[in-house]
Amino acid sequence: MPRGGDNSLAFRSPLILVTYEGVIDFGEDGHARFPREGPPAVAQLRTWPRFATGDPRYLWLNRLHCIGVGEYSAATRTASYDVYAVR
Repeated sequence: MPRGGDNSLAFRSPLILVTYEGVIDFGEDGHARFPREGPPAVAQLRTWPRFATGDPRYLWLNRLHCIGVGEYSAATRTASYDVYAVR
């Protein structure tokens, strides 16, 4: 599955940088069909966000290894997913 990325969010007060990469699964032959047919109604998402902060209250975020599991809806053009810390 192709990888996506180059995405980040920054929260101020405290400053926390969130970067993530991910994959989207359009199903069997979905990436070949995508240019002709567009995305399927629902596609599976997997992400792996990383956090970076210098705020002493949130330094524990820097050590997390996380995964996100969810879906993309073509009808609403939205993605929703749950993020879990792996221990």
